[in-house]
Amino acid sequence: LTVTIRALLQKLKEKIALLKDLLLRAVATHQITQLEGDRRQNLLDDLVTRERLLLASFKNEGAEPDLIRSLGF
Repeated sequence: LTVTIRALLQKLKEKIALLKDLLLRAVATHQITQLEGDRRQNLLDDLVTRERLLLASFKNEGAEPDLIRSLGF
């Protein structure tokens, strides 16, 4: 189970990095407006925060149920 969780957290990290790159490219090439870019950046920031909380709770190995619930899981 631990190996699976680590692999999934790594996949999540990679996909977030890909999203960041794609967002920067979309804004730079004017495929989306700056306002839409800002909106998506806010969503991405929220995703990064959730990913960090998941990683921290996994490292503590006794993830608080309240923390998991607050993330919407």
